[in-house]
Amino acid sequence: KILQRRCLPVRIVFTKEANARFISHLDLVRCFTRIFSRAGIPVSHTQGFNPHPYMVFSPPLSLGVLSDCEIVDIKTDEPMSGEEIKRRMSLAVPADIRIADAYEDGEKLNLIDNADYELTVPENCVSEFENFISQDRIEIEKKAKKGGMKTVCISDGMTVKSRTNKENDSVFVINLPCNSENNVGVNLLMKAFSEFTGGKTCPITVKRVAFFKKDGTVFK
Repeated sequence: KILQRRCLPVRIVFTKEANARFISHLDLVRCFTRIFSRAGIPVSHTQGFNPHPYMVFSPPLSLGVLSDCEIVDIKTDEPMSGEEIKRRMSLAVPADIRIADAYEDGEKLNLIDNADYELTVPENCVSEFENFISQDRIEIEKKAKKGGMKTVCISDGMTVKSRTNKENDSVFVINLPCNSENNVGVNLLMKAFSEFTGGKTCPITVKRVAFFKKDGTVFK
């Protein structure tokens, strides 16, 4: 029974707030290795000549983007409840990273198909941003895996879900694909908007708020 439990991954949901949004994905992996050690969580290690802690993260987040829904799956060498893992990690995480939940039997990460982002746009940029996202085609060049550059049509997989007006800004909820076949980082959308405005400075705050499966249901 214990051996069977060891094979079940534990899912940890965490947030990136304030300055934590400037931690790169690679540094985040290193950070969590130290967090697990500090929290006394017996994370299983991979086999082979270069064993390392078993950690599988949700699709990487663009640098500078906040998040309410980041995920890391782990396996432990000893049975440990999600509640205990959350308690220990909450005492060990650095500032601006918060452990939101920890539980067993999460869905497979490869079922993640797309994600919602909240974009808080200052009042003086709202009109231009609306004109930008209402275009029939939004294209941007990005580096190709095999070298060189390729043109990506962001608007093909983008959905503008809502707009909420606030006192000094507007919040847009935009859905973008983030699966193995089509992954459009929100940084590409921001780059395309910058080109659209001719490089005008517009301090838009971006936060990833939820993952979804292909059928539109929330990923858990």
